[in-house]
Amino acid sequence: MYSMELPISVDREHFRALDADKKFKHPKHPHTFFRDIDPLLVWNELELLVDAGLAKSIGLCNFNREQVQHILDNSRIKPANLEIEIHPYLPQSDLVSFCLEHDVAVTAFAPFGSSNHSGEDAAVPLLLEEPILKRIGDKYGKSPAQVVLHWLVQQNISVLPRAEKLSDLREDFEIFDFNLDDGDLLDIAQLGMKNVRYHSLD
Repeated sequence: MYSMELPISVDREHFRALDADKKFKHPKHPHTFFRDIDPLLVWNELELLVDAGLAKSIGLCNFNREQVQHILDNSRIKPANLEIEIHPYLPQSDLVSFCLEHDVAVTAFAPFGSSNHSGEDAAVPLLLEEPILKRIGDKYGKSPAQVVLHWLVQQNISVLPRAEKLSDLREDFEIFDFNLDDGDLLDIAQLGMKNVRYHSLD
């Protein structure tokens, strides 16, 4: 088994290192726990894992454009991927375009929104009940979920759909036998004006 002592440049005290029996406990102030940490410090440590052969690719999650640019400008190894919430109500088109222009792949999580969040707040719309998606789905004999998945893949965005049943998983793969036309794409683009984020980053 391969092992080595990796040099650690991150200020461990700044990370408030905890005893072994406490390290998995929720921090008292999670919203500010890493407020003063430059993500680049963590990124530099991830680069060492690649150097050591312990990781093939490293990436980012929930970074905005400025944060991605900061990593790109100050790293030896650029991010292979950015994972962010993307769906028709939150297309994040500018960020997606920026990443693809810099050869950073984009992965969408929560592509169907979240029924749990909607159940808590009646004002939050259920994405898969969106009339425009249903109409487009009917046009091709597809479900709203399949329309969303194809919409993402058609933009060169990889996607992490949630499948609770085997039938859901099969349906998720049956998205390559149709194409959304320009009218469909314009209709879906209008949904982005709702700007609904189901997973808050506050």
